[in-house]
Amino acid sequence: MGDLEKQRQIGRDCANRLSAVLAGNIPGVKEEIRFSYFENSFRLWQGDRGNPERTAYISVEQILTLNDEELSNLIYSSLSEE
Repeated sequence: MGDLEKQRQIGRDCANRLSAVLAGNIPGVKEEIRFSYFENSFRLWQGDRGNPERTAYISVEQILTLNDEELSNLIYSSLSEE
């Protein structure tokens, strides 16, 4: 597998993991969270895509390193409305 193929596979794996975490209930986050890949990280947002107050970035490294609970807490702290 070439470097580019490996990087794409890691990106797909991270997207799948992020989807699974977001499919669970994250307390304090009331609106649907959407995400897209952005410069070796994932951009998460609620509501309007361009609103910086409702946008967070999670790196591929964080997704690979954190367990599901830690990842959920990171998303909560970044996007909660409380």
